[in-house]
Amino acid sequence: MKRGFVSMKTIRVSFGDGYDIIVGDGIIKTLGKSARALADTKDASKALIVSDSSVSDACLSEVSMSLKLAGYTVSTYAIRPIEVVRRLNTVSEVCSEAAKAGFKRGDFFVALGDITACDIAGMAAGLFLCGSPLITVPTTTLAQIARTVGNCHNVDLPEEQRVLGVRWLPSLALCDTALLAGQTKRNAASGIAEIIRMGCVVSDKLIDELDGAAGDMEKLIVRAITTRIKLIGKDDRVSIHKSLLHFGSLMSHAIEEVSGYSFDHGEAIAVGMVITCAAGERAGITQVGTTEKLEQILKKYGLPTTSNIPAERLIRTVAQDRYITGSTMSLPMIKSIGDGFMHRMNVVELRNFFISSLPDWAK
Repeated sequence: MKRGFVSMKTIRVSFGDGYDIIVGDGIIKTLGKSARALADTKDASKALIVSDSSVSDACLSEVSMSLKLAGYTVSTYAIRPIEVVRRLNTVSEVCSEAAKAGFKRGDFFVALGDITACDIAGMAAGLFLCGSPLITVPTTTLAQIARTVGNCHNVDLPEEQRVLGVRWLPSLALCDTALLAGQTKRNAASGIAEIIRMGCVVSDKLIDELDGAAGDMEKLIVRAITTRIKLIGKDDRVSIHKSLLHFGSLMSHAIEEVSGYSFDHGEAIAVGMVITCAAGERAGITQVGTTEKLEQILKKYGLPTTSNIPAERLIRTVAQDRYITGSTMSLPMIKSIGDGFMHRMNVVELRNFFISSLPDWAK
């Protein structure tokens, strides 16, 4: 991590009351000072850091010290490695930790880690005292993109994933690109899958920028975040479940569930995009050859393009997706790489749309 001059880029988000996303290399040491500058947290006395197994001891220590030097009393809650699947009881434990620490209105939560930490801390912040300030410090590529914009924090029931959620926006998001060096290859691939997905629906240039990402992660993260903001629009409450950002999600959710979550989020997105793209080609709404191009891009970055899950199992699970309501739906599709659109279709046509278009490996 760089210890000299700290460069950073600030992105203003207009959702809710508005907040800043700060992107830079080595910026976690500025967390305490940044918190004192916020209207929401400047008069707070306590902070609770919620971290997961992706966070190193050195990182946790540096974040904690930054807050202490700014005059905050700091408590920590470490999500146990076994809690890969987010649970409501974990949120309850975090809230209990805040209560034990004597949290009052204005005291704040810090989400430090991958998607899991961001969702657990985000939901706890949204619930505690009917809403407490949240500062997000994501440590993986996927979390820096997906948990800084469009903040619906999800946890799971034992029976099903993604059925519990709280929309709670942070007061600040701090994306330290130096922390990305510590993420696992699988976590890094998940972030790349999300960038490829955005590139598929809005601009193939975003995908081209991946080649130079190793040399300038700050530029890539800024580009991905600003693209996501533009895709969501002015109101994340209205568009977050309807936008092009969910290209491939209908099938990727089914892949995760049917596989018993042996597929990582990014891996499921990759395969889901391939299936959806192939369906579009065979239905005549996606340019022929687009699926092959997409597969080449995904393989280049070590992402899967196939699965051994039978088609019928996927289709049955897709049909039960809780986000499908009414008799018609809008399905995010692409005409070609970089050109996304919403395809209106009757729900009863959904099975035939996919079953007749699934790649040979799924039949």
